Amino acid sequence: MKNSRLWALFHTLDKKEVRECEKFIRSPFYNHREDVVELYQLLEQYNSLFGVAPSKAEAFARLFPEEPYDDHRLRMAMSLLNRLLELYLVQQKIFEDELFVQARLAEVFRQRNLNKRFRQHIRKSRKQIAAHPYQDADLHHHTHSLEYEAYLYASARKRTEPHNLQAITDHLDIAYLARKLRQSCLALAHQAVYRTQYEQGLLPKLLESAAQPPYNSIPAVAVYYHCYQALSHPAEAGHFKQFKAHIFLYGHLFPPTEARGLYLLAINYCARRINEGQADFSRETLGLYKKGLENKLLFQDGRLSRFTYRNIVTTAIMQGEYSWAEQFIHHYRGYLPPEQQEAAFSLALARLEYERQNYGATLALLQKTDFKDLLLNLAAKTVLLKTFYQLQEFESLHSHLAAMRTYINRKKIIGYHRENYLNLINSVQKLLRLNPYEREGYQKLREEVQQLEPIAEKKWLLEQILR
Repeated sequence: MKNSRLWALFHTLDKKEVRECEKFIRSPFYNHREDVVELYQLLEQYNSLFGVAPSKAEAFARLFPEEPYDDHRLRMAMSLLNRLLELYLVQQKIFEDELFVQARLAEVFRQRNLNKRFRQHIRKSRKQIAAHPYQDADLHHHTHSLEYEAYLYASARKRTEPHNLQAITDHLDIAYLARKLRQSCLALAHQAVYRTQYEQGLLPKLLESAAQPPYNSIPAVAVYYHCYQALSHPAEAGHFKQFKAHIFLYGHLFPPTEARGLYLLAINYCARRINEGQADFSRETLGLYKKGLENKLLFQDGRLSRFTYRNIVTTAIMQGEYSWAEQFIHHYRGYLPPEQQEAAFSLALARLEYERQNYGATLALLQKTDFKDLLLNLAAKTVLLKTFYQLQEFESLHSHLAAMRTYINRKKIIGYHRENYLNLINSVQKLLRLNPYEREGYQKLREEVQQLEPIAEKKWLLEQILR
């Protein structure tokens, strides 16, 4: 049973959902089979006590005691329970979307000719929409749905009077335009990483509309319009400035998940410019990170990922904001996933101490922590490599490079990082073999490193070669 769809789905439920879902499954409106309830309780018991699924034989024995094992009968119970879990989770998602529920309730009142309740409900719903904290594409979509219900109601009773067709059209256009632009931004961001091409469809004509009133002043459209222009014309800095200004001005008008996505689009744009040699964009990146932290938009489920934590430290160091970086490292340590806190904290502090040229402290931090995560381990080994070089501990450095190469070659699933770090190791070994008095050798290695892609710590390596 551990490999079943049922267990995979059940295992995602949190404690509150487990309790609520049992009430749902016990409801005779949805389920009349006691064996399905007993199967659910069995899964709950095994998950709570052991964290694993029961075997199919154990499950059958609990559900149908003293009967010969019948796999088909058990699979039927599992299938029914799986379907009930799916139905419960879908209903939860529906009721989370209050505006969707309001539009559907208007439809119910209209179809059942509950005229007074319909009119009251429309007035109430319009007030809720006017006071809604977000102005994203979904708000315009739900407004369109509600206004469409109001139109259907009114047109069936007053055929000759003006109706709300303009509001219906406006919100429909805004919702589609905002969603199309958002999707196009995501496609552009994906293309930049995976070098895939996507057809634009209606986008060219939509861009013309998005640049004109009234759409250029509507947050759901304007922010993605400037995002698209920044991503598609990265060399024109004005587009990015507009995009960033719109994020800071309108970010609070989007749900947290979507606002977080906007910040990440802007941060990834900056990373691309930095990789192209525009180092000034590290300042822009740090500004985005600081604003994202201030607005609590860089967290997921209350946690800060180790990658975001590391990237913020890296950016602050690039900007020379060592004091701010140190405060960040200590303050946000507790927001990291518990199992990653010690390693991510030690590595971040080690990198800061290295930049401060406190090499003894750097070594102490790196040597006392077990970096089990592959990428954290490689990052820590790289800082150790640089520290040995700065201390001119060349014997230790030679041993470290050999051990680092062995570590990388043992890891089968490492992607482009293998070449990235092997190029660094090879280049450092070549640097160590150079005769310090033969400048031609340094010039040749410098040209070789400049051409290498990918290679970790290229900037640092070139600085050492030029010394």
